[in-house]
Amino acid sequence: KKEHDNTNEEKQKKKKKKKENQQAAEQMRRMRMRQGNLRIYKENKIIVSGAGITETNGKYRYTGLHQNLPYYSMIGKLNGEDVQFHIFRSTKTCYSHDKSRILKKSWSWCISIKTYSRKSKDEFYYSNPNVEPYDNAEVFDMPPEDGWVPIGTTSGTPPKLKYR
Repeated sequence: KKEHDNTNEEKQKKKKKKKENQQAAEQMRRMRMRQGNLRIYKENKIIVSGAGITETNGKYRYTGLHQNLPYYSMIGKLNGEDVQFHIFRSTKTCYSHDKSRILKKSWSWCISIKTYSRKSKDEFYYSNPNVEPYDNAEVFDMPPEDGWVPIGTTSGTPPKLKYR
């Protein structure tokens, strides 16, 4: 019986190791793909329109990589304050600025702002919970054009994105 248990344990360990190796290989493939797409990320500008918070509408430019994915930003004003708007993918739960709504899904694309006048964390206004990793790697690596939802006290219509 002990021999049989040891054999099963070994099989389980091999199976686990094989799965870990497959996941590592997939991560490397995606990393190489993203590096190849860096030129495309840099060339793309995102036009945000139709958002209930009209200040988030405008042209976002590639700023860099965040968690190995493109990060876009736009300088603007909100309530008379200088702010920077961001579009990026968050691997954590997105909270609204007043914590009134928690987006349960992780791996969401978010539109947020950061003010210059005070040291604060990003305030999230919109999120796109419709995209999960590995559903479609190529689609997931760029912010989706539609499917955005307001977070927390954000009201009005959600934005649409277009690439230029």
